[in-house]
Amino acid sequence: GRDRVFYIASGQQIHERAQVINQLVPEATREYFPQLIHPDQLRHKPDQTPEAARRLARWLNGTTVGVAFGGGGARVMAHLGFLEMLEEEGLEVDEVAGASGGAVVAGMFATGMSPKQIVNFFEENAIRSKKNPLVDFTIPIKAMAAGKRFERLLKRGFHRQHVYETRIPYFPVTTDMSTGREFRPRMSEIWRAAKGSAAIPGFHPIVQLGGHLLGDGGILNNVPASVVKKFGSGAVISLNITPDPAGNRVNPDRMLSALIQGVDIMLFKSVEQHLKYTDIESRPNVDGYGTADFAAGFDLLRLGREEAERHRRDVRKLKERLDSEGF
Repeated sequence: GRDRVFYIASGQQIHERAQVINQLVPEATREYFPQLIHPDQLRHKPDQTPEAARRLARWLNGTTVGVAFGGGGARVMAHLGFLEMLEEEGLEVDEVAGASGGAVVAGMFATGMSPKQIVNFFEENAIRSKKNPLVDFTIPIKAMAAGKRFERLLKRGFHRQHVYETRIPYFPVTTDMSTGREFRPRMSEIWRAAKGSAAIPGFHPIVQLGGHLLGDGGILNNVPASVVKKFGSGAVISLNITPDPAGNRVNPDRMLSALIQGVDIMLFKSVEQHLKYTDIESRPNVDGYGTADFAAGFDLLRLGREEAERHRRDVRKLKERLDSEGF
């Protein structure tokens, strides 16, 4: 007769406690029990801080705040302006989801990096780098780019951390190229999941993970507010940096220019669904900035900050409501 059942255990005890719970399940349905505990349903409380306790309490109470990080290549720098504002206002984030380049920033934020630390990371490894992390052309057998530079950047940012053990629950969104369906890796290293989420078919090699072939998550769900809503059930903030492809300059004589325009058209078409799950949407005007335009990182950050100011009042109202409810 229970509507919801919560199982709480320490990380060291999870397997032992699961065996105990298994004995409490009716024998006729016991064989199906492992299917009921899905990795998406696990909430990891990483430490004993008040912040971690509040986050868990909001999740149990259905009053979470989640952020959906939209994809857009180098344009993800604009996300950081909004994260800075959330930090200034003291609004705690309870879960994040990201698609394509948004999965990279979401993952960094989920591991506990501050907005300033993420800005510094991109400044050192992308904005001021002499080599663009997305563009390392090769003989186009698997893809136009080898993807090795991007992989090295991700490994520097995430090391060997796994998706399921982040400080903030993290849902990287990919497209399973073998089925055409959305897939969210949970039992993967973060760098691998983020690389798969940003693997533009034909431009970067798709990523093999178990029996899945991971391609760009933006193909199906470029601003994954639906994912945040599904696993958080509270307020959703969507960070949408999808440009209007009509504002791009396309050089018909350059293959890369045509490919990037095709990607932007794809992303533009996949974002129409997210608004019905969204409470606050940030949409800075990033038209004219390209997917690989990391040299414009500080301009994009400025645009993100300007857009964030337009939503500061909405964020304050949300925080005041949560504070009044004791969270």
